[in-house]
Amino acid sequence: MVDKNIYIVQGEINAVVGAIKRNARWSTHTHLDEERDPLLHSFSVLKEVLNNITELSEIEPNVFLRPFLEVIRSEDTTGPITGLALTSVNKFLSYALIDPSHEGTAEGMENMADAVTHARFVGTDHASDEVVLMKILQVLRTLLLTPVGAHLTNESVCEIMQSCFRICFEMRLSELLRKSAEHTLVDMVQLLFTRLPQFKEEPKSYMGTNMKKLKMRAGGMSESSKWKKQKRSPRPPRHVTKVSPATEQPAANTSNVTASGVTFIDAPSPSSSGSSENISSAVSPATDSGLEMSSQTTSKEDLTDLDPVTSLGLHAGLPSNEAKVTDNQNQPELQVYGC
Repeated sequence: MVDKNIYIVQGEINAVVGAIKRNARWSTHTHLDEERDPLLHSFSVLKEVLNNITELSEIEPNVFLRPFLEVIRSEDTTGPITGLALTSVNKFLSYALIDPSHEGTAEGMENMADAVTHARFVGTDHASDEVVLMKILQVLRTLLLTPVGAHLTNESVCEIMQSCFRICFEMRLSELLRKSAEHTLVDMVQLLFTRLPQFKEEPKSYMGTNMKKLKMRAGGMSESSKWKKQKRSPRPPRHVTKVSPATEQPAANTSNVTASGVTFIDAPSPSSSGSSENISSAVSPATDSGLEMSSQTTSKEDLTDLDPVTSLGLHAGLPSNEAKVTDNQNQPELQVYGC
């Protein structure tokens, strides 16, 4: 008798493959093109593997997770397709299709955490893109709270929580999405504190090796702080009365530390800066990308870093040139221990 879990995976394969083939990019593909396409080919291989087994436990979790994770990582898929793949992965976790005692579970969970925190997709509209971000939050929460989440390394847990922080502090996203990210963080922190008795105390001499540095740039500043952080105006003509130093505005690179302890870098407002690419965003050095998405009218962008030119439609009128977030070596660092 065939394991019912195999039918669940096959049903998710059909749902994702059907959505891919309905997309304009793949609608004109022939059978030969489908064999050459890496996404469709990986699902075909998985179908053959599932047809030759009777128990899902006969194969490693990575085998049936890999095609779905490739869709999540792909920068050519649209938001709805990525959302379907995220729903499938969340279903595998919720239905306990992954055996925590399997020897390949740890590797599979690491790959899942890496793929979801580095998700990419082509943005369509603001509302639909936020739905995908909501599904990302759901998968990250389920991954950490289910029994298989115990296999995650400290680095993966830190990366998951940083991804939630980026969404939580991005003021250009809707309040509903930001509050959802906040509640997800609360659940994660509560779980970690319940696991404290299981943690091993490390000698203080090893504290330096386990130290993580977190760099964040403000995703959105309050209206009251924007005018304070504008760049100084050019030097006035000689016939204009010189402004006294007491009335000069502070420099643009002044750092702002919130009550929550998260350090932000204040960037100049678009009206005072000659380039719109200086708009502040939230980045983390722990990953070189993540939660990435690209717009149909712009090039591929990095959304886990919450780059200012994302496909969320939050920056209408910005140039559609290739943009990539790079770490600012001069920005202050917030050191987080124990991750």
